[in-house]
Amino acid sequence: MMLAGGGGGDPPCSPEKDTIVWVDIENCGVPSDLNSTELYGLIEQKLGEDGFNRGNLVVNVVVPFLDSYVPELGPNIEIWRARNYNKPLTRRESKNKNQIADKFIKQKINEWLDSNPAPHNVMVATGDDDFRSTFNRLRKEGHTTLMAYNTKSVSGDLLSIQLDSKWDWREFLSLPIRQLSKKEKCRLKSRLRAKAFRKKQRAKRRRRWMAIKSRWVGTRTRWR
Repeated sequence: MMLAGGGGGDPPCSPEKDTIVWVDIENCGVPSDLNSTELYGLIEQKLGEDGFNRGNLVVNVVVPFLDSYVPELGPNIEIWRARNYNKPLTRRESKNKNQIADKFIKQKINEWLDSNPAPHNVMVATGDDDFRSTFNRLRKEGHTTLMAYNTKSVSGDLLSIQLDSKWDWREFLSLPIRQLSKKEKCRLKSRLRAKAFRKKQRAKRRRRWMAIKSRWVGTRTRWR
């Protein structure tokens, strides 16, 4: 496993920190106008320019399934598969598993944090907004938190997370930021509205269930 860690710590007054990068390649893929073998070098270059890569650099790329497409990334990048089976054939099964790369990244970061490592720079490249608790734990335990996001799928919740630094994924890779077309903007707004609606419905169902549970407990108490 390529995660850096262990005991000890940085020498007094030393700015050096090892850096760990996790890339959800389905959300932050290799742009079509970039040679995929250049990914590691561009990540290293940008982190160095912004003062974050002064120690060892480990770049991990996560794909969800055994048969997920992985471009040629070169020998310096570690490839992880979140599941050791192929992508489900039906759309319904596939939809139910569309967050597994994110869950895998969070699991690996939390396992690493459990080993009580020295302070690191930890970066996640994603488009999903469910990393808030992970970033909060990283900050609480003394790590520098970094994020790159996909402008085409990013939500306001993701951008509101408190971080030490964040970048648009294309900007981070020193590529011109591509403007969304009118059609893409409409599609993004629809997707975010649908996501907000589902979140509201889940909260509504939870409140309804808690009310039913409360009444049921009260009924049992009266009949005792």
